Amino acid sequence: MGLPRKVKNTNIYTDGKSWAGEVDEVTLPDLERKMEAFRAGGMDGEVEIDMGAAGPLVISHKYMGHIPELVGQFAGPRAGQRQVRFVAAVQRDDTGEYGEMEVVARGRHKKLSRGGMKPGEDTESTVETTCVYYKESWNGAVLVEIDLLNCVFIVDGEDLLAEQRRILGL
Repeated sequence: MGLPRKVKNTNIYTDGKSWAGEVDEVTLPDLERKMEAFRAGGMDGEVEIDMGAAGPLVISHKYMGHIPELVGQFAGPRAGQRQVRFVAAVQRDDTGEYGEMEVVARGRHKKLSRGGMKPGEDTESTVETTCVYYKESWNGAVLVEIDLLNCVFIVDGEDLLAEQRRILGL
């Protein structure tokens, strides 16, 4: 039996700028597939058929204090306008072994919530980035890569949409 891996420290970068010392929390997107129930004659029950990606890929990142640079990154005309890179140092307390989690995403900052600004109290800003590209790695190995615009869906090294792209000539 081992102890779980725990996040010991993190950092986030937007468009290459480090937010160390200012980033407070990052929420990664739910990875979800759209499933359709199917049952036909001769079947004893329903099965779910994978119909592709479900819902948007949204990364939420929260910062302490007022950060005008984030306002300057808001929105944008291109779907993959902004790059978000999240890194985490993850450690097992039974072995002391560290692992590196990295997420690289491209998208648009769709929401900027700045909350209240009251003298003498903490101020925070939360950014929601809707992503067209998402790649999550563990110690340099890609666990999942999703490129919605280019029909790429790789899980544990297997490109699950390669045959679709071949058939479509993409």
